[in-house]
Amino acid sequence: MGRGWAVGVCGVALIGVLAGCGRVRPDTDPGGPGSTSTAAAPVLTGATLSFTTLTDGKDANSAVAAQLLTAGSELGAEVRSTGTAFTDNTTSPALAMALSGRLTSAQARDTQLRLRLVPDGRDTWTFDTRLVLSFTDGTRQTYRWTGLRLDETMPERTLAVAGALVP
Repeated sequence: MGRGWAVGVCGVALIGVLAGCGRVRPDTDPGGPGSTSTAAAPVLTGATLSFTTLTDGKDANSAVAAQLLTAGSELGAEVRSTGTAFTDNTTSPALAMALSGRLTSAQARDTQLRLRLVPDGRDTWTFDTRLVLSFTDGTRQTYRWTGLRLDETMPERTLAVAGALVP
């Protein structure tokens, strides 16, 4: 047999190996896109964000936007607040985030929270923030970041959700 036959057999073997790549056993599937699992993973049903302003508040004429981004940088949820002052040493009511797409509880742990201040002139805002995610199975995941600062020179922060889970 010639060399062409050996290449052909190797090519068929490689195709066979590649055909199995990316397949997940049904009992270990996290329920993500393309899932073969019969038991559905909990899916995000709600997200709220609140801010505790520290010693430097956000002016009413400055806007703030928050986006929950998936590991693939897709939008999972977002909220915007305009026309509201966040005064010193106060906590805002929880802001409901508008959901986009399907996000499981496992995928939520790998997201990022992007915060952006659109200042009206010079505005410095120091704050803590809390994100609460609710899922179809009734569970909640709460995340917290402290000592944040946004201003006209550094108006955006992207925060990893993974390290901020509150037990």
